[in-house]
Amino acid sequence: MKRIFFFTFFLLFNSSLAIAGEARIAAATSLTFALEEIVDQFQKETGHKIKISYASSGTLTRQIEQGAPFELFLSADESYIERLNQQKLTRNRGQIYAYGQLAIVVPNDPKGSKADLSSLKKSLEEKSIKHFSIPNPELAPYGRIAKQTLERAELWNTIYPILIIGENASQAAMFMSTGSVDAALLPHSLAIVLQKKNIGHLQLVSQNLYDPLNHRMVLLNGAGETTEFFYNYLLQPFAQNIFISHGFASAKTLD
Repeated sequence: MKRIFFFTFFLLFNSSLAIAGEARIAAATSLTFALEEIVDQFQKETGHKIKISYASSGTLTRQIEQGAPFELFLSADESYIERLNQQKLTRNRGQIYAYGQLAIVVPNDPKGSKADLSSLKKSLEEKSIKHFSIPNPELAPYGRIAKQTLERAELWNTIYPILIIGENASQAAMFMSTGSVDAALLPHSLAIVLQKKNIGHLQLVSQNLYDPLNHRMVLLNGAGETTEFFYNYLLQPFAQNIFISHGFASAKTLD
C-alpha cells in the first residue's frame, strides 16, 4: 500500500510525467540482474522507459567525462561519483543505494571441495587450479577489492601468473561460466547467478580482507523528471529488498 501511495502522490503532483519519457542510465555490470528486476516493475507501474548501459564503473566514468548523454550513474564505488562531482558533472554527491560484497566461486565438485581462501591456497599449492579470474582492478571496483583480498591473504604473488582478467565483473563471471577458469573472485550478485545455474558454489569473503565498497548513485546534469523519479524509486523499500535478494547489503542509512 505504501508503494502504491508513493506513486499516486508523485504522479498527481508531476503532471509532466504523463508524457512517457526514457531515462538513460549508466550502471556497473554487477548490478545487471538486480536492476533488470527493478526496472521491469518500474516500467509496468509507471509506463516510463529505462535504458541502461552496463560497463565497469571506471569505463562509465570516462564515458561521462567525454560527454556521454547519461542522466543517472549507478557506480559500484563512490570514488567515481566524487571524481565526477569535482568536475561539476553531477547535481550533487548523490546517495548510497547499497553496499557491495565479494564472493569466491569454485566449480561444483563431487568430492565436496570448499569455496574458501584456505582451500584456494591448498589448490594453488597442489597446482589443481590452472586459471583464476577477477575483474580488472584498474577499472572495476570489485576487481580492486579482489586484488586487495588476495594481497591481504598473501595469495596475490602466487595467483598472479594464472590470472585471467575480465574487463569488468560480468566478463570475469563469464569466464567462470564457460569453464575458461577454475575459480574466481566476483561480486556476490553475480556469484549467486552462477550458483543458481549450478555452475559453481560460492562463499562470501570476509569483509576484513577488503575495504568497504559503497555503491553510490548520482543524478547527472540534465537529468529529466523520469530519471529523477527512478532515482527516488531505487531508495524505496521495494527496490532495496531486491538489491538484498541479489546479494547486496542494504543501504540502511542513506546519506
